[in-house]
Parts: sequence; structure tokens; C-alpha cells
Amino acid sequence: MSYLLDADWIIQSLGRRPQAARVLDELAPEGVFVNWVTVGEVYEGAFRSSNPQAHLDAFRRFLRPFREIDL
Repeated sequence: MSYLLDADWIIQSLGRRPQAARVLDELAPEGVFVNWVTVGEVYEGAFRSSNPQAHLDAFRRFLRPFREIDL
């Protein structure tokens, strides 16, 4: 089974919430995907932050292992 990652899980994982990171690690072998709507939501939050570049860098590193899919 594959899973579609939403913005809440990304934000929780980037916020270093151990449970979110653990669940994503457990699901990764089965396939975790992210779509462009979710990417846009997280980018919007990054651009509104006090340090956009740091948030964008962290988000891009986070996304590397996931495959992006269209809607």
C-alpha cells in the first residue's frame, strides 16, 4: 500500500515531533508520496516565516526521499 503525505505530517516532522518522524519511517518502505498541492502549502508557510530561506532549505531536504506525484 502507498501513502499520500499531507502538509500536517510534513510540518510535524520538520518541527521535530518524534511520533510523526517515526510513523513516516515505518511507512517509507511501502511508499510515501507527496503531491504539488501539499508542496505549495508548505512553501507558502515557509515564505511567511521569519526566516524563509532556512525553512525552504529544510523543506527541500525533507522532500528528497519522497516521490512527487500529480493530482
